[in-house]
Amino acid sequence: EDGLPTPYVTRIDVASQVRESEQSGVIEISTGRLTGAQVWIGTDRGLGTRPYSGGEWAFYSPPKSTTNGEAFVTAVKANGDMLWLGTSSGPAMYDTTSEQWTQLETPRNHSNAVVLSVLVHDEMVWFGGAAGVWRYSIVDQKVHHAAEGLPDTYVNVLFSTEDSLWAGTRQGLARYDVGQERWVSMSFNAQLPVSNVTALDFQNGILWIGTPQGLGSYTIASETWRPISKVSYNIRDILCDGAETLWLATSVGLVEYDLSEDNSVLHQSRPVREPFLETKVSNIKFDGDYIWFNNWASSPNGGLVRFHRPTGAWQRFTRLDILRSTQKRSMTTVRWSYVDTDAVWFTTDYGVLRYDKMADTWQHFTIEDGLSTNDLDRIAVSEHSVWVSPMIGVELSHYSKKTGKWTAISPSKEMQIERLKSLAVDGSEVWFGSGRGLHRYNEFTGKWRDFTPRDGLAGRGAEWITADEEFIWVARSEWDRDSNRPLSRYNKKTERWDTFSTSDVLASDTIRRIIATKDDVWILYRPWTKKGVTRYDRRTGEWTTIKSGRGTLELAVDDDYLWLAVPNNGLRRFHFASGTWTVFRDLKGLLHNHVDEYGLAVDDRYVWVGTLRGLSRYDKQRESWTSFTAMPTLSGRTIRTVDTDERFVWVGTDNGLSRYDKELGTWRQYQQEGGSEEIATHGGHWHRWRPKRKDTLSDDSVSSIVVDDQYVWVGTRDGANRFDKLALRWDQYKTGQGLPANNVTSVSNDGNNIWVGTNSGIGKYPRTSDDLNAWIAYTSGTEIQPASVSKEFAESLVTDEIWCIASSKKNVWVGTRRGVSKYDIGKDTWKTITTEDGLASDEISCIAIDGERVWFGTDRGVTVYSEETEAWTSYTTKDGLASNKVTTIDVDGTEVWIGTYNAGVSRFDPSGNSWITYTREEGLAHNGILSISVGDTYVWFGTYRGLSRFDKHTGIWTTFTESYGPEDL
Repeated sequence: EDGLPTPYVTRIDVASQVRESEQSGVIEISTGRLTGAQVWIGTDRGLGTRPYSGGEWAFYSPPKSTTNGEAFVTAVKANGDMLWLGTSSGPAMYDTTSEQWTQLETPRNHSNAVVLSVLVHDEMVWFGGAAGVWRYSIVDQKVHHAAEGLPDTYVNVLFSTEDSLWAGTRQGLARYDVGQERWVSMSFNAQLPVSNVTALDFQNGILWIGTPQGLGSYTIASETWRPISKVSYNIRDILCDGAETLWLATSVGLVEYDLSEDNSVLHQSRPVREPFLETKVSNIKFDGDYIWFNNWASSPNGGLVRFHRPTGAWQRFTRLDILRSTQKRSMTTVRWSYVDTDAVWFTTDYGVLRYDKMADTWQHFTIEDGLSTNDLDRIAVSEHSVWVSPMIGVELSHYSKKTGKWTAISPSKEMQIERLKSLAVDGSEVWFGSGRGLHRYNEFTGKWRDFTPRDGLAGRGAEWITADEEFIWVARSEWDRDSNRPLSRYNKKTERWDTFSTSDVLASDTIRRIIATKDDVWILYRPWTKKGVTRYDRRTGEWTTIKSGRGTLELAVDDDYLWLAVPNNGLRRFHFASGTWTVFRDLKGLLHNHVDEYGLAVDDRYVWVGTLRGLSRYDKQRESWTSFTAMPTLSGRTIRTVDTDERFVWVGTDNGLSRYDKELGTWRQYQQEGGSEEIATHGGHWHRWRPKRKDTLSDDSVSSIVVDDQYVWVGTRDGANRFDKLALRWDQYKTGQGLPANNVTSVSNDGNNIWVGTNSGIGKYPRTSDDLNAWIAYTSGTEIQPASVSKEFAESLVTDEIWCIASSKKNVWVGTRRGVSKYDIGKDTWKTITTEDGLASDEISCIAIDGERVWFGTDRGVTVYSEETEAWTSYTTKDGLASNKVTTIDVDGTEVWIGTYNAGVSRFDPSGNSWITYTREEGLAHNGILSISVGDTYVWFGTYRGLSRFDKHTGIWTTFTESYGPEDL
């Protein structure tokens, strides 16, 4: 709302002629000495700047030919008229006078060239990043590699004190020896809270050192190291002010540390209630003080979300945090997660992610790193290894924790494996299940073994495998349903199998999952059956089946209760002692009645429930629910229509109506309530149907919007709608009220009446009427005038299949596949216009009225008609139009904006006969344009992949999608 093209800001620097030293920036700001200063910010989309005292933002992204489309700025350092930049593509510089971006050439090629820190020191510019340190000589304008002696080549931060240069790396701190031109590791590196040095600052002879696990200080004169035990935060940056205070940027807030009192104060934002990016929340995993949530299911812009229980702080990890790039290919789905002692692992549809908990760093592994495939399913971790199964195929991926290398392991050729369905690790042995067999692999000996019914298994294959201290539990494959004996148990001491059936302890012959808890093993059956869950008490060896009356998707247990997620029917709580049930549904606090996969977890205080609409948290002490949802954005992907008023932008999508507040930058969604909902999780499909409400939007597939001072008129696949912006009330109009058909294709406002096009004719409605039935229908069979009127004015609609409508106080222009029908409101007459009259094509996709000129978009270009001169003019690609397949047109004073099917937008100035084309290269979300709305400051474009905004003053493009930001596909 303030003009930023992206909310992802990586660095800030303030350039001022009055700056006294490197460390006095905050003091100068607080004392108002930066009147003439310029603020520079680095973002994932380039550079931004604004006068410190206020004003508009200006932005600059390098030509795509310069950086291969990458404009991810990771560090900014202002030095006179020059900005020295760290980017994901390496070191760069930006001349603020000539506005020239130059990517500096480095003498070596590195797979990861990201620069994280920039420093100007002794007529040199130093760049620290994943490839070590680069030194650029301002005099000879050459880049030299200066990484010799670094404890690790990955440099997080560079810093200069009075006479020294320091580098914080992933393996400790180093000091630069000018005489020897090499780095020297510090002797106290082994004493750091963790070896990864992420932040540095200096004051009064003391170098302050921040790491992901805490803070320490190094007194340079005495060469003494002192850990600060009271500060154990994940530190990203440090700033010393002049009042014996350290300011620490951390992962849980801003920490104010008082050096004299040796205490700290944590400053945090207001409680966060919208921490997610996508609506679905699944795979809830506990990790000490943290809880991990998978919020990455349907877009490159999903995220992994972590909650810090002691402070209540939320943290998102997106592709920008993990890949540090907008152009690198990203995963779109995270399928499985595993919390290990030192790392958290995630399988995705594009490789494996590893988060190092101590170092606070990410690794992304793909086929290039040794994986058998990029499309991965499950993951299991042992003391020495990580094992990953593919979505398709039989090759396993094995990661050695010792070497950090991946290898692909194939089962022996004798094994009949079509797809690996289950995976479990038990010490050095890895168990794999397929539809036809059960296999065990020893990672030390490299030997395989098959298990079959001859060995004692209940059946062929394994749908699920779970390992506990004594047993390996195997659920028979669903392909093998010939017997009622679906469960096998392998005794690791005796190496013998036991089997169980519905005739003894089980409730069903098909098992979907086996869950081992502290004292029990739980058997879950098909979720769409009502067989309950079966419990095996490991202390007593007894079996019990507990039935809730519904099927079971997920299960969690605490000391007193059994918690069951029921398919599309909420949560059931069973009290062990009394045997009583309590039901929780959306009417009682849940965001949605369907719990997502692995979306149920219980700790001492809360029950965490991941649903299709966000996260619900139940406080067991207060017996109350708290909801955590996704940040409101566009409700759908395809933007078929857009219109604006003074305050809001109204956006029609394939999944409802969205409203954007231009002043606050916030979204609100309006969607149909009730109707059918399809749910696809846990390998099954469920349908929920509720009666449709009549006081909401009639359907989520929005085709057209027209906004006036009081109302928003919305056409959908199932009727027309009027939203009163003052009374906040919805009215629905369908065939029962007089609309020719419910499938609305277009809506227009002539000031007095609303004209609605459908696939069965036109409806006219008095704009301010309160009579829902005040519709007048016009169809191709309607007789408009008596026979005495000339033939030209006796025609009705050329066809009932209406594609578009535009109206003025004088005429209504109707576009169809057979030409244009023009209705004279004053004379109540119709006229048909075709290619014989001057149209480029009879198939009319859009119409825009510009005073006495009318613009027609067709599949063969654009035609403009002058009502004053009755002249027809056509424009095609030969004249400068981006494509002859025109989808939408809007007029902005003297300029015409023309959207095309697959070639972007053409901006046409008829007075100078000049054309400008905008495509994805310039910033559009997609080259397929479906709608355009011109405002005073911005032009809004609805596309197949989101909403794009163009600032007419600055030329800045901004993209909005349902997943918060451009997808960069």
